[in-house]
Amino acid sequence: MIENLKNILQQQSDPTRAQSQQKYMKDHFVFYGLLKPTVKELAQPFLKESLSWDIATIINRSQLLFHEEKRECAYIGVYLLTQNHKRFSYTELQQCYPLIDTNPWWDSVDALQKFFSLWIQKHPEHLREVSITWNNSSSLWQKRSALILQLGHKQKLATELLSEIIISNKDSSEFFIQKAIGWILREYSKTNKIWVREFIVQHPDLSNLSKREASKYLS
Repeated sequence: MIENLKNILQQQSDPTRAQSQQKYMKDHFVFYGLLKPTVKELAQPFLKESLSWDIATIINRSQLLFHEEKRECAYIGVYLLTQNHKRFSYTELQQCYPLIDTNPWWDSVDALQKFFSLWIQKHPEHLREVSITWNNSSSLWQKRSALILQLGHKQKLATELLSEIIISNKDSSEFFIQKAIGWILREYSKTNKIWVREFIVQHPDLSNLSKREASKYLS
């Protein structure tokens, strides 16, 4: 089934765009040269069929897609999970954690955020446990995931938890951590400028990058 999907992607491949995409991603991955809307459109029959699969099959096929050479396959792995997120139990969700560190880079990690975030919004009682589990990991990418998990939660964002996670990461030297701190604060400022402004004032030792990103909509 995955081989058939890969053949479809290959038939639509664009070698010139693939080279540009590979360069943009710092040569970490190779590509078919397809734009994400095209990838999702081509994968629609595969995604629609997945609604009849059990969750174990969905997790297994997502894992296989994340291990494929061409980067677009990982994106389809995320689409597969997201398509079926309402069907996951908490135990099954936990089985997806290793995907965060499977051929990781910001594109796959940030794409997985939507899957995890949608599930958490349905099961907010697990928000703290998921966030703290990731934040306590030694993995840069799990820490980033903990920081951005509440993107899009707007008025339902748990500010005390977010504050705790940001404070535990604010001294990190990792670019992707500092960028994530700024990102989640910037997005939440669209909902609650006062809280974000006060948080920045109360924590003047936030990195310049985080403060610059966070302050984009505060002026």
